Amino acid sequence: ANSSNWSLKSIDLSAYAGQTIRLGFYHSAGRNPSYSASESHGWFIDEVGLFDANDIDGDGMDNAYELSNNFDPLDSADAEFDLDNDGLSNLQEYKNHTNPRKSDTDRDGLSDGWELEHDLDPLDSSDCPSWVCISGMSGWRTAIPLLIK
Repeated sequence: ANSSNWSLKSIDLSAYAGQTIRLGFYHSAGRNPSYSASESHGWFIDEVGLFDANDIDGDGMDNAYELSNNFDPLDSADAEFDLDNDGLSNLQEYKNHTNPRKSDTDRDGLSDGWELEHDLDPLDSSDCPSWVCISGMSGWRTAIPLLIK
């Protein structure tokens, strides 16, 4: 078949990322003598899955992040895992910029999940409230272990 009767059209479908949409293509034999009367022409319908090239599996975590943390960028199930048992899924760790392999990213003695649950910053070790943390002899603040998840 001769492809000269197909025309290339660009359409921004980014608003439909992660969805399956139905596209219609119209093919016309036109006046091309290389097409016989029996060759197909008309509307061709196909379902096409769209994905964000930066997040192939559509789980909300970009591919580079998944690869750098040894996640599978083709498997959306890894977004729900909690590798460090801090109460945050991998997706929540991604959105909050915490380390999915360390339960206490800022090393203040409080788990990342606990800090977020109590409106604290899991990236700032100096925001440990006095009712939770005590000053040690070395000047470091130490969390009371019973309050950690």
